[in-house]
Amino acid sequence: MMKVIMMAGTNQSNIFVENLRGFTGCLPKTVAGKSVIKLPLDNFHECGTTRMTNKYTGQTVYYNRIIIDQPKKPREVLLVKCVLPGDKTKPAEWEKRPKRNVLPAGFFEAEDLNITNIVAHAPTPYLHLAVRQNGRVLDTAYNVQPGTPLEMVIYLDSKSASTYGLLASYLKVTDGTPEHDEIIVMNGCSIDPYIFGNFETPDAGKTLYSKFRAFKFPDSNYVLFVGTVNVCLKQCRGVQCGSDQVGFRT
Repeated sequence: MMKVIMMAGTNQSNIFVENLRGFTGCLPKTVAGKSVIKLPLDNFHECGTTRMTNKYTGQTVYYNRIIIDQPKKPREVLLVKCVLPGDKTKPAEWEKRPKRNVLPAGFFEAEDLNITNIVAHAPTPYLHLAVRQNGRVLDTAYNVQPGTPLEMVIYLDSKSASTYGLLASYLKVTDGTPEHDEIIVMNGCSIDPYIFGNFETPDAGKTLYSKFRAFKFPDSNYVLFVGTVNVCLKQCRGVQCGSDQVGFRT
C-alpha cells in the first residue's frame, strides 16, 4: 500500500485523488491535523493508480495524482509514486535475445581510435486519462445519463510526448464486482465499435481518443475503466481492425 501524508490546511481545503472527488474508499482521512490517503497496490486500479513496468529493467512504478483545491489559490497537482526495482538476478528482455556476428568477413579495425562515450536517459513516461463531454472533463462529481455521447482521451505528459507513442491494447469496464466485468477493447481493437469506438490519434500516437456512449450496470451508479496501454519509442505500430480501421489511426 502507498500512503500519502499531507498537511490538512484549512477546513475549506479540498483534497482528493484525481478524477475521484468524493469517491468512497479513496477519500483522505484527517489524522492529527494531516490528511492521509491510502492507495492500494494489490488492487491498484481501485483508486485510479497506474502501474508502469519497464520491460528492459523490470522496474515497476505505481503512480497517481493528488489534487489540492484551496480558496483563492491555484489548484495544486501532486504526482505521488512508489518505485519497485527490478530483480537484478534475472536477465532483462533484451539480454535474452540471441547474439549474432554482425561483422562482415575480413573486417579490420584501426588500432588508433577516438571513442566518445555518450550516455543519455529518456524521460519517464507518465500517462493522463480523461473522459470528456463536449470538451469538459468529467469526474465523479458529475452524473451523466446512459446514452450520452462521451470521449475518452489518453495522452502523455509534456516531457515524454516527444519521445514515446501510445497504443491502447486492452480495456475493460466494471463496477468492481466479478459479475459485471466486460472487455471492450482486445488486442488494440474495439469489440463493438458501436458501443465504444476504436482509438484514433491526431498526432502519431502521442494522444489517443475514442468516442462512446455512457452506459451503466443495473446495480451500480458508476463504472470503472481498467486497461493496458503500451508505451513505445517514437510511435507504436497500429493494429489492423475490422471495417478497414486501425486500432489507432491518424
